[in-house]
Amino acid sequence: MLSSCLEKRLIVNIGKGGVGKSMLTAALARYAASQGKRVLICEVNAKDRMASLFAKEIPSSIDTLDQVWQLEDNIWTVNIHPNESMKEYVVQVLRLKILYKVVFENQLMQQFLRAVPGLQELVYIGKVWFHTTELRKDNTPRFDMVIVDSPATGHGLAMLRIPDVIVRTVPVGPMHTAAQKIKDVLEDPTQTQLNLVTLPEEMPINETVELYHSLANDLNMHAEQIFINQWPHSPFQDSHREQFSTLYDRAIEHPTLAPWFAVAKDAQKKHEKASRYCEKIKADLGLSLLTLPHVYAPPSEGDIVSSLSQELLARHTAQ
Repeated sequence: MLSSCLEKRLIVNIGKGGVGKSMLTAALARYAASQGKRVLICEVNAKDRMASLFAKEIPSSIDTLDQVWQLEDNIWTVNIHPNESMKEYVVQVLRLKILYKVVFENQLMQQFLRAVPGLQELVYIGKVWFHTTELRKDNTPRFDMVIVDSPATGHGLAMLRIPDVIVRTVPVGPMHTAAQKIKDVLEDPTQTQLNLVTLPEEMPINETVELYHSLANDLNMHAEQIFINQWPHSPFQDSHREQFSTLYDRAIEHPTLAPWFAVAKDAQKKHEKASRYCEKIKADLGLSLLTLPHVYAPPSEGDIVSSLSQELLARHTAQ
């Protein structure tokens, strides 16, 4: 159910590149904010998509150590970069500002750290986890919900996998303890919801099924919801299908009507094909599935986000 995400502290949207994860992340943030939630969107070493999706200018400088800035009422964002996040961890968590200047601002040390396997992924997911636990001065959560616009499948899996790798390979110490805390949150369905994001096409659907099993079998993380973006509109209701077929056979010979009926026929085929893919993934995984409509030629990306967030709100109201 869509409303279940409102009960979670952490939402992770994951899927292959180009399926609309960023759009969904922005729309979910708007939806949650409309329900009174204070939401942080985490991009991961990305191209600052949220600024354009919310039609905002990226601040020329962000004067906070955590690099968080506000997009609109109840919605903040941060683009997690390894260097800035490592500095935040050392200075704010370990309280060792001198160590950061001596070690982490050294160019040779930076090159060495970039070569350490898994360190960047640990920094990414560690910062996400930190914001789920962060408190304000009055001891209330700074954010009610953290939504991760995860990197594409391979990098996203690596980021989610690294806490488990560290727990199994580093026996004791601060890194083991931190990784265990992150792992516990990621594997706890009362705190974390994984959303699989895909398109109604054969390859994305097949890859989503594989992703689900990788998460479940390798990481003990079970996705709860599938979002299918760019769902094609049906040109008519199912009850009119036979009537359309009869009219199509007649209209296709008419020079004026033929092009219009051909467009409708093509739309019908796309919708039927998408429906078959939808039934396949439901049968394979048995998860809750939510389709989001294909938004045609809007004036801006921000308009797509507004349209999708309104769609989510309508689904919430209908529940």
